[in-house]
Amino acid sequence: MGALVLLCPLLILATVAHFNLAGAPGLWLRYSYFTGPCVIGGVYYCLFRRPRPLATPALMGFLLLLCLLVLYGMWEAGLSDFHMIGGLLPYFDAKWYLTDALRLLHGQRFSTISSRRPLFSALLTALLYVTDGNLPLVLIALTLLSGAAIGLVVREVQRSAGSAAGMWMLLCLFLFYRRFIGATLTEQLGLPLGCLAFCLLWRGAMAARSDLAMAGVFVLSLALNARAGAFLVLPAVVLWSARIRSGPRRQALKIILGGTVAAAGGFAVNGLILHLVGIPSAAFSNFAYVLYGLVFGGDWTLAMRQHPELAGLPDLDQTRHMLGLAIAEIRAHPIVLLTGCVRAWSDFFFAAPGGWFSFLQYRSPEWATFREAGATGSLGALSLFREAVRLLDTSFQTVWIVALNVLAGAGAVVAWLNRRSAPAGLLIAVGVGILLSVPFAPPWDADNMRAYAATMPFVISFPMLGLLSRPGSTRHWGERATEPEAGACFDVALLGGAVSGLILLASIGMQAGLFRPPQAGVAACVAECEGGRRAVTVRTHPHMAVRLWESSGENERGRPGNPVNLDELRARTVLKSTPDVWHMWRGLTLLEGGTTIALLFDVRHGTTFYAQFQTAEFPRVQQVARVCGDVVRQEWIEWLRVKSLSAC
Repeated sequence: MGALVLLCPLLILATVAHFNLAGAPGLWLRYSYFTGPCVIGGVYYCLFRRPRPLATPALMGFLLLLCLLVLYGMWEAGLSDFHMIGGLLPYFDAKWYLTDALRLLHGQRFSTISSRRPLFSALLTALLYVTDGNLPLVLIALTLLSGAAIGLVVREVQRSAGSAAGMWMLLCLFLFYRRFIGATLTEQLGLPLGCLAFCLLWRGAMAARSDLAMAGVFVLSLALNARAGAFLVLPAVVLWSARIRSGPRRQALKIILGGTVAAAGGFAVNGLILHLVGIPSAAFSNFAYVLYGLVFGGDWTLAMRQHPELAGLPDLDQTRHMLGLAIAEIRAHPIVLLTGCVRAWSDFFFAAPGGWFSFLQYRSPEWATFREAGATGSLGALSLFREAVRLLDTSFQTVWIVALNVLAGAGAVVAWLNRRSAPAGLLIAVGVGILLSVPFAPPWDADNMRAYAATMPFVISFPMLGLLSRPGSTRHWGERATEPEAGACFDVALLGGAVSGLILLASIGMQAGLFRPPQAGVAACVAECEGGRRAVTVRTHPHMAVRLWESSGENERGRPGNPVNLDELRARTVLKSTPDVWHMWRGLTLLEGGTTIALLFDVRHGTTFYAQFQTAEFPRVQQVARVCGDVVRQEWIEWLRVKSLSAC
């Protein structure tokens, strides 16, 4: 019965996707701040108003439906931003992680980009191998992984702290994660591993079991290696773990030693992957740019702006030079480090663009539609009711920010008053670790708290505690009795951790050269073009493409690539109303129907590039081919307009 309840939402999703109805609800869930959370909270309330045996699978099914509906909605709408083009093709950082996964599949090593955080590219490589390069299936798998991990956290909190706390955790984690749905970014692994670590540490605190705490430290170390962030949380949690069990000092020292080994285990896995297929010296090398900005009063881009002469050096040489400049400045003027730390803490708590609540500041493009109509005097042409709902929905972001700050303050008080309880002690330790880490993952570089993805469940826990405070209440938080079946959540969390571990081991095996596809025929496939056109030897992936079609033409469902209706794309002004979307939207709408845009892998140079095909000429199967084309630039992207393609 539980499996049926879990599958029902997925059947609903399949029906919606089949009839191309996912676009509007998917974008609504991605951008809504009021109506969307209200619906989510209402469904959650109905599930847990009374204890029900099927509440857990129903919650999981509902959460997976939400996440996948956003994913399918982005595909149908052809959403383009700094993470993707046409709803599917990775862009900017996301492109580099996918490129390195393809490099590994073709027997090459990770570049400097993925060597900084190799765990996610390793997972991406394994998923691409299993799905035979089917990018949509890979994104579905990543979305399911994160959605299930969020569900585990919600259920664990609901069982131990109440339904209100579980609802808060659900809403905040979903509002954080929805930004990364469909993107090949490290948050897709850092967040689910962080959620699993939270479950293990939380269960260890509630049950006063140091062994669960050790497992949680290891998974948290993996999460922070997957998505670098608040690393000083690890020593803070290790020290806390020694206090959850009373005993002689020798036993506490053993627990601290075990926690240190567990924390080092995540770095060991990271180092092993780098040694096999990456660049070991590139690990966390972008920290040099962060430190330079901290010391000299800017962000991570300040280094190259002040030293453009270094642009011609290799990446690692640039890093060494920037790190040397930052350390020299600290030695000459130690006060600059303190000044930078104070600036970081101030921005973390008080700066609206980069504060700890900034993960909510993913502003809905609907606001820009209303604003532009007001600026042009065309408000009369708008539906007042619809626009009033839009205005309420987008302006509710401010309500969220106020609530987060007020509840976080109340939660800090609740945690301190109950500091002798293990759960409160855990959150205090994590909070101290996060605060100490802020200068080294400063708000101006964190990109709306992206850098804190691995510790986001802990960050949200403080305002969650604020919900548990009651005026005049004599019950201290942490003394709530857990439900009899509370251990079941840990079993699921442990299973999820084991599955994640197996995926990582499979990735390591692939990196060792056990599962690479044969490269026969690549060496003999040489592209030669006439007329000065660019010649490239590529591997085409039919599922790494977006097919643009017009309503007046035929969709041709059998064609490869994600179909995007150009007429609907041009009319969907919601996609052009924010600075990071408008240029991409305009570039796509200028293309003609019957065009397929694809991401191709250059097998000789180990890079990827964007290409434009006539849809009828785009290969239906994966193959190595010779490509000739003209290089064109539209808006922010350089394309290869393919004129001829011949299979090798």
